[in-house]
Amino acid sequence: LLSLLVIALAIPVTILALPQQTHFEQSASQVHNINSAVEISNTKNPDGSMGPEIADGNFSNSLTPSQTGDLTVFLINTSESETANRNVVINAGPQPVSSLQVTVNKIEVYFEGSSAIKGGYWETLNIGNSKVVDLAQLSKTNTLESFGLTRLAAGKYTEARVYISRAIATLPNGQVVKVNIDNYDGIIAIKRSFNINVSRTTNITLDIDSEHSVVKINGQYYFKPVVVRFLENI
Repeated sequence: LLSLLVIALAIPVTILALPQQTHFEQSASQVHNINSAVEISNTKNPDGSMGPEIADGNFSNSLTPSQTGDLTVFLINTSESETANRNVVINAGPQPVSSLQVTVNKIEVYFEGSSAIKGGYWETLNIGNSKVVDLAQLSKTNTLESFGLTRLAAGKYTEARVYISRAIATLPNGQVVKVNIDNYDGIIAIKRSFNINVSRTTNITLDIDSEHSVVKINGQYYFKPVVVRFLENI
C-alpha cells in the first residue's frame, strides 16, 4: 500500500514538469534565423571577407553610368523583448540585453550578373570607417541604421554579408559583458536575391534580433547573430 501511494504521488509531479519543457522548445522554434554563415567553408581575405578591401576596388567602377544603379543597406531590430528591461538572470542560452553594441567593419554583396554584364564578383559597399551600432537601441527607438550609398553594376545579386569584429552587451541588471566572436560568428550571410536597376536606388534591410543574438555557454557570452527578415525597397 505504501508503494502504491508513492507511485501515485510521483505521477502528478511528472505531468506538471512536462509542460515547462515543451514551452521552452516551442519558444525556441519560433525564432527563424535566415543567417547562413554556418555554411561558409572558406574565405578569400584574412578578415574573412570575399571582395575588395574598399569600394574603390569594385568591378562596378569599370562600368558606365548607363550600366549601374545604387545600393543602400539598412539594419533594423523589430524584435520586442519582454525581459531586457527587467533585472533577470538566465544561466544559459539566449540572453536578454538592454544594449548590444557591435562594430561593423565591412558589408559586401555578390553580383551574379545580368543579360548585358557577366557577373561573378563580390562587391564592397562604401560605408567609410567601421561603425558601432547598438542593435538593442534600434528596437527601443524604432529606428534603422543606414550604411551609405554605393554605385554598383545593374543586375541580379544573390547574397549580402555583414562583417562584425567586436560586440559588447549590457545585461538588464546593468552589467557590461564582453561578447566573444568565434570562427565565422562575426559574419552575417544572407542568401536572398535582389536587383539593382539602372539609375535607380535599391534599399535592402536586415532585421537582426538582438534578444537571441547573445548566448551564454559555460559562463561565457557569445555572439550568434540571428536575422529574422530580409526586406527589399521598404
